[in-house]
Amino acid sequence: MREIDYGKLRFEPMAEKYLPDVLAIYNHYVANTTVTFTITPLTLDEMRALVFHEDPRHKTFVLLLDDQVVGYVGLSKHHPREAYRNTANIAIYIKEDFLGARLGEAAVRFIEEYARKQGFRALIASISGENAASIALFRRLGFFQCAHYIKVGEKFGRLLDVVDYEKLIGEDIE
Repeated sequence: MREIDYGKLRFEPMAEKYLPDVLAIYNHYVANTTVTFTITPLTLDEMRALVFHEDPRHKTFVLLLDDQVVGYVGLSKHHPREAYRNTANIAIYIKEDFLGARLGEAAVRFIEEYARKQGFRALIASISGENAASIALFRRLGFFQCAHYIKVGEKFGRLLDVVDYEKLIGEDIE
């Protein structure tokens, strides 16, 4: 695990110039893990569609350490129907060299605060059942398991579960 100076960690809104780095991070997980259920590596155009959203409240941010992209975190639409407008999905991807350095925790805390300011009431993380580190992270940060889908994905010849973790963040949540 790398020693991180968290005072140097910055979050910047996703910009076109960061796409190649973000694509490399994501495609590492595509090719080598069950963290994402994407099987074929994405192109720049496909990545662009994944990280830029029509709704300005749904944003992706890069994590920068000494101006190097070390990960990204974002909010996306949970469901297309209007009644879900104040619920967002959260996704985090950290560069492999920086895993275990607690950047994921910093990213969740950052995006949760951003989501709160945008008026979201609930955040949902859909996590591969094999991703014990991500499950532990979200539990530690107050997310609770709200769903467990059994054998809904298949990758690398294995049937995979998905677990959803939710956190209620709105001011009007009791």
